[in-house]
Amino acid sequence: MNLADKLIDLRKKAGLSQEELAEKMDVTRQSVSKWESAQSMPDLEKIIKLSEFYNVSTDYLLKDNIKSSNPNDLQQRDDIHQTNNNEIKNECKPIAVSIDDANGFIQAKFKTSSLIAFATFLCITSPIGILMYCFFAIANNITSDINIVAIGLPILLIMVAIAVGIYIYAESLTSKYRYIEKEILDVPSEILNQANEFKQSYHSKYTALNIVGVCMCILCAIPIFTFTRFLEVDGRGEYMILATALLLLIVGIAVAIIIKNDIIWLTYDKLLQQGDYTIDKKSTQKFNSLYWSSITAIYLVVSFITTGWNYTWIIWVVAPSLYDIIKNLLIKRNKSK
Repeated sequence: MNLADKLIDLRKKAGLSQEELAEKMDVTRQSVSKWESAQSMPDLEKIIKLSEFYNVSTDYLLKDNIKSSNPNDLQQRDDIHQTNNNEIKNECKPIAVSIDDANGFIQAKFKTSSLIAFATFLCITSPIGILMYCFFAIANNITSDINIVAIGLPILLIMVAIAVGIYIYAESLTSKYRYIEKEILDVPSEILNQANEFKQSYHSKYTALNIVGVCMCILCAIPIFTFTRFLEVDGRGEYMILATALLLLIVGIAVAIIIKNDIIWLTYDKLLQQGDYTIDKKSTQKFNSLYWSSITAIYLVVSFITTGWNYTWIIWVVAPSLYDIIKNLLIKRNKSK
């Protein structure tokens, strides 16, 4: 049996309801329900408290291959591992988050949400300088490629360099609070109440902004279809270049909206240890930053090599769905371990 099944079995043997167990564990009934449905797992402190309450070993609760809950059968094992359990308890004890740290983390994340969104916008729209030069060059019958390298490429590199600088600065603002994303937390009730209230009030806006961002990504190809009409009428190729520039601008704005919106939302998920920041999902957080950095690098490299700026934007449309698939696979792999 897994942990969830064992908790259900022990509670029923004790003749308790979920509400009664929640009261004895100092948690909400929803927490007990999530434990028993395997949506989340108790932190180490609660595991120890459950083992003491049910008079079973922590090994029995945590290890699937131990099937007996009889304390007499497990007494020898408990004696052997008692010291280790105490050490684990001390090492994995939830880290207390002060009110100052929690408020500082929220303020830093709100600030970096705009910075990271803007930096990503710069990366996506960095080719627009080259495209606009090509547009005016074709419109004015300028055939030299030298100015493209001399004018357009430096603009692109400057925009990317600014974006990288912003990413580094944003990281420095939140580095002090990195433990909030990675460690098991003990958050003051005042902050928990504030976080829950914010999420409830922000939920409608969060959903609306995500819808706007996704719809913009879907509709960003409209300039291509619209300006193709001009190409068919009079064969003016500069319209396709202008359409590509507009497409990148729309995608840049859409992705910036989604990123800023998600950072704000996830700030409170991190404090509440919900969503992608529950205890069993925190192991995927390194993947988050690596993934989006890789997507940005892939977009720029592929676009440079293929010079296909008019279609490489598709990378940003596919990236969110691919992210969810890979992240869920990682979570399943971690659970199987």
